[in-house]
Amino acid sequence: IRMFFKLMPDKMCVISDSMEAAGLPDGKYMLGGMDVDVKNGKATLADGTIAGSTADMFSEIKNLIKFGIPKETAVLASTYTPALSIGMEEETGSIKEGKSADILLVDKDWNLEFTMVSGHRI
Repeated sequence: IRMFFKLMPDKMCVISDSMEAAGLPDGKYMLGGMDVDVKNGKATLADGTIAGSTADMFSEIKNLIKFGIPKETAVLASTYTPALSIGMEEETGSIKEGKSADILLVDKDWNLEFTMVSGHRI
């Protein structure tokens, strides 16, 4: 991961295959009509097959920072670069008047202070 971010930091896009259980407590969930059991954040089908991720994007950004990726690069790879890759950079991916205001405010230690969705604090 560090090598790719070093070689092409402006081309990296953070994505997630997270399922509906992302950010939720352990328990029973559904994925495509199949029962999924989440224990300690790991989502599996009845036969033990991994069913998808329960990691949210904020956790993924913090993981990249722990891996040694510069904060600014991790945020860019999770916001503007993905928006640009799907042609939505005029609507989302950065803070600018007229864009959707989906924002996380964090403290200096990357603890979540509050969340805004469409400009409304939740």
